[in-house]
Amino acid sequence: MKELWESAIRPIVEAARPKVLVEVGAEAGANTRNLLEACRRHGGTVHSIDPAPSFDPAAWEAEYGDRLVFHRGRSLDALPSISGIDLVLLDGDHNFYTVLNELRALEEGSRAARTSFPLVLLHDVGWPYGRRDQYYDPDSVPAAHRQ
Repeated sequence: MKELWESAIRPIVEAARPKVLVEVGAEAGANTRNLLEACRRHGGTVHSIDPAPSFDPAAWEAEYGDRLVFHRGRSLDALPSISGIDLVLLDGDHNFYTVLNELRALEEGSRAARTSFPLVLLHDVGWPYGRRDQYYDPDSVPAAHRQ
């Protein structure tokens, strides 16, 4: 999503000024850093979820303090533990099962908290991901839901 930072994501984050922002899929942290800097300016917190980031989350937590909460694991395990979500960037496992259940988890969380469904930005919904599933870890998706 980092390629979309200036043209789309930054303006949305600045307009929404989320107190709790969730990033699913951090990889090297390029967009994570953008989100953290934006949240530093307006007082928000970034919850970043990734099972295998290619940066040191502990070093970033030391640098950003309470602005960053890193969840090392799968989004379907981490999302239910995060409350008060205002904005979500979904760029994790690109398959129907995972994305559908991420959205369901967000719905359940907002319903339980009696809050509005968060603003959700989904990445990689066009070709080829919109036409076929991708699996970072196929075994994490039930066999009946794999194609």
